[in-house]
Amino acid sequence: MERREEHFEKAIELLGSDWLTEQDSKYPIHSNGVDPLKVNHPPKVVTQYRIAKEDLYGESESIFSKKPLREDSVRFLWIGKVYELVEGLPVVSPSGEIREDSTVKELFQNILRSSDQFDNAFYELEVAAEYVERGHRPAFVDENLTTKKSPDIELLDLDDRIQIECKRCSIKSSDEKSNTNKSEKLLSKIKDHIESDSYIAALDLSREPKGKEVDSISEDLPNSLKISKISEQEIDLSFGKLYLFPFFEQGIIEQPVGGLEGAEVLTEFYETYVRPVLAGKLGENKSWRDLGYWVIYSESQESGSIARHKHPIWIGVLNDSDSSESSDRLRNQFKGVSGKFDNNPSVLHIKIPDFREGDAVQDLRLRRQAAGELKQRPGISIVAINGFDIVESEGQIGVKTPETIIPNYFPEYSLPEDLNLLSGSFEDAIAYDEVRSDANEEYMSDEEGLKRLLDEEEGTFSFRFTPEESADVCEAKTIVREESLTGSASISLEITSDKTFIFTRTTDRGKWVCEVGCGDIPDFTPIHFFLIWSDKMAKLAVSSEAWEGEIIEDICNKPNKKSR
Repeated sequence: MERREEHFEKAIELLGSDWLTEQDSKYPIHSNGVDPLKVNHPPKVVTQYRIAKEDLYGESESIFSKKPLREDSVRFLWIGKVYELVEGLPVVSPSGEIREDSTVKELFQNILRSSDQFDNAFYELEVAAEYVERGHRPAFVDENLTTKKSPDIELLDLDDRIQIECKRCSIKSSDEKSNTNKSEKLLSKIKDHIESDSYIAALDLSREPKGKEVDSISEDLPNSLKISKISEQEIDLSFGKLYLFPFFEQGIIEQPVGGLEGAEVLTEFYETYVRPVLAGKLGENKSWRDLGYWVIYSESQESGSIARHKHPIWIGVLNDSDSSESSDRLRNQFKGVSGKFDNNPSVLHIKIPDFREGDAVQDLRLRRQAAGELKQRPGISIVAINGFDIVESEGQIGVKTPETIIPNYFPEYSLPEDLNLLSGSFEDAIAYDEVRSDANEEYMSDEEGLKRLLDEEEGTFSFRFTPEESADVCEAKTIVREESLTGSASISLEITSDKTFIFTRTTDRGKWVCEVGCGDIPDFTPIHFFLIWSDKMAKLAVSSEAWEGEIIEDICNKPNKKSR
């Protein structure tokens, strides 16, 4: 991250130097003789401030190179970078009038100081900053001036009044919280059953355990575990396996904790002492981020820069949470949103903390979930899903914000052509709906992948096709023909001798036919096809590298009532 010191100062300016200093002194660094795993900690942003200050202005190993930044430092500097982009933006009333007496800092400072409200408020700043970088002039809506629903941001530089709502998914949905509570109870019962002083217990779940199985876990564990020392063993459970390993039988681990605070002590403990054991014994070389729920039990004291953990115990779930949980959380973000838009084109931005770029399964689930919600809400023109990744390159770490766009195919108000969306134009989002993800690779890597996709009521299949003959001698041919696994649906894509592409989708409800004339395509030039369907329509979009980004498309909304 460039211009570190400037971004550090900008973050302090936004949050308030006096407040950060007060909070810093209110929560002192661990003193000798306390358990570093049990002390009270300051607000998250204050911890980030401390670590950033140490990384920027602490002693470096070399006078010729900057000290590497830790993750908390990057997050704090990111606050400053975002604020630098948005600090001069206007604040408007819900009716659109610019408030000359209000600033971005005044509107957001107190909210950002609250640990409960920081993430949601800062996401609004992030979204506005993205639009600034793409040449637009956003304004923040002061929602405190009305009891009615209103959007978070409006764009002032376009003829149309574009309204933007920002929603951030909570880290856990209600189902995830329930699963976490279940995991916490399960691990606690395992610990109570095992009487050894120090060990590692790793659960490999084949499925989610039921409540009764959690309650009766002690009955499934052998009585041989009720001894002072355990041996390495594997225990079969009805919902998976439990692996046990002796751990630091000498009883004490001396962990260097200089500069570490709060959760960093826990994660560093896992990475240094537990991860090598799991990698060596089970081949599970996972970082702490890739695990499910896990806990550390120990009698800990800190002396100087060393934490001494007596009789440490690590118990955890090896399985990461399923990516379907993200789509479960996504559904909740649509509730009440349409009422915030006042008969204008609109964009709904949703941030999912664990949205992972390149995760084809997660991306596909999120798209399907969002598309289903959009069909019920024509007042939302388009949805943009954002993530937040800390990335490392050549020893330095920075920020990456992956995103994916899901268009509403039948919006009540279409977005203007001059709106520079985060991932291209509205037309691009429509035509390229699924091509930005790797979901098609998931289907195409499986011989029955496309067949499974065709059984879905809605979907998108995109691919590139290179003609094997000159365009002047093009002959009629079938490019794609496939039937679903259940036989309930089929698609075909054909090219006629007069250079017309015909996309046909057939189900028990009827037949949808789309036709696109391919025009002038130079010889052997790749052609991009996008086949899109739902239970109400079919669409064919065609593009060629020779057309300089132009997309030709045809939509069929009324099927021929001809049964298969």
